[in-house]
Amino acid sequence: METQQGTHVVIFPLPLQGPINCMLSLADLILALSEATISVTFITTNAVATRLTRHSDIGARFAKYGPRFSLESVPDGLGPDDNDLPGANQVSDLIDSLATQAVDAGSRLREVLTYGGLWGQPDRRPVTCIIADGLFWFMVDVTKELRVPLVYFETISPSALWTYLCVPKMVQAGELPFQGQS
Repeated sequence: METQQGTHVVIFPLPLQGPINCMLSLADLILALSEATISVTFITTNAVATRLTRHSDIGARFAKYGPRFSLESVPDGLGPDDNDLPGANQVSDLIDSLATQAVDAGSRLREVLTYGGLWGQPDRRPVTCIIADGLFWFMVDVTKELRVPLVYFETISPSALWTYLCVPKMVQAGELPFQGQS
């Protein structure tokens, strides 16, 4: 699904440090290993974008790609103070809020998912592929509606992956759930 202007990939991670770092590395790889016709829009919340621009080297890191890389921010929808990062107990609320915004045709998130942000009014480039965090269940319907491919990218650690693979075997072996009080 390539446009006349080239391929436009949107990367949409869960706005937490681990997924953000993994997806920024993915964006860097896509841009470094691709032709000049591929561009990447990286979506995160306003609070995370503010911290990335103030406290990291994101500007210098992606400056070499020029306009092929764009950092776009959207409200997290959790309350009036959009500059606070959500706590661990708010992750489910954050995902639900982003899901609501993703289907709302008038939301900033929907605009970025559709066009990757404001690329200059008459020259807005449609998105040709979305890479989203594996927890963003709502992206299936959004990408079907937009008629673009969806790639889920899971950013869990190797130890978490090992746990996911071992738990079913432990249940089958009768080691889980734990018996008794110990």
